[in-house]
Amino acid sequence: MMETLNYLIPAAFHAATPILFAALGGLLTELAGYINIGLEGTLLTSAFFAAVVSTLAGNAWLGLAAGALSGVMISLLLATVILKLKANIVIAGFATNLLATGGTVFLMSTWFGEAGVFRSPDMPVIPTVDLPLIDRVPVLGEALNHHSILVYLGWISVGLVSYMIYRTKWGLHLRVTGESEETALSTGINVERLRLQAFLLSGFLAGLGGSYLSLGLTQFFMRGMSAGRGFIALAAVYFGGFTPLGATLASLLFGFAGGVANYFQTLGLPSQLLEMTPYVLTLVAILVYSIRRSSQYGLTEEETSKSL
Repeated sequence: MMETLNYLIPAAFHAATPILFAALGGLLTELAGYINIGLEGTLLTSAFFAAVVSTLAGNAWLGLAAGALSGVMISLLLATVILKLKANIVIAGFATNLLATGGTVFLMSTWFGEAGVFRSPDMPVIPTVDLPLIDRVPVLGEALNHHSILVYLGWISVGLVSYMIYRTKWGLHLRVTGESEETALSTGINVERLRLQAFLLSGFLAGLGGSYLSLGLTQFFMRGMSAGRGFIALAAVYFGGFTPLGATLASLLFGFAGGVANYFQTLGLPSQLLEMTPYVLTLVAILVYSIRRSSQYGLTEEETSKSL
């Protein structure tokens, strides 16, 4: 039993980390009044540039910086199209994802002659850390230690985002803007600037998550390696009730599902069936959220099912 837990808990943390970063980013734009469909493309783009710069520079920290910066840049592009050109948020988000999917393959093929996987033995990765005294924690000490720095940074980010949202004037303005743009404008809040800032912070956080995919979770970049994590992160935001803590718990749930799938795959169960687990949970999360929201308007569960 302990051996299984010592495998599943670290696996859940590893799988949850990119989802958590993206979910926190998606939460900020959601509170600003926009759903960030482009999270999937942001994760993929940042994973690519983190891997490339880390390899070429021989420095994982420069790779991480490049991944975070590329996340900010693609979010800036998305925000510009939405806020300045007034494009439809959903169409713009999917266009961003398509741009990331095709763009990373094109660049990988052009620069390195690879269309599927970019891998190099010289690619540095973000180091793991050993936290003092953690090993002494009963039962779970070993499982909670020896993770990538980005895993622990993800947990720190939860506290930082919570503080920003609930303890700062910026966070108050953000929530007011998302709840009522008219109210925000009437109180003198620069709504467009605030939303741009939310998108840029979202891109930065998702950029850290994408960088973890190639420099922490693996040691390579693979075509489409975001593998739906951006959409799972959006589900975590909704399932978590639009709060940092809720999004964190939902991300852990999805990460645990991924860890369980990988564990049972080692026992010889069909990999295709097990790989569906996180996505099935995502659909369940959306269904639960829809039922919960619909109940606020007096709809029954049967009526909600029909509406879906």
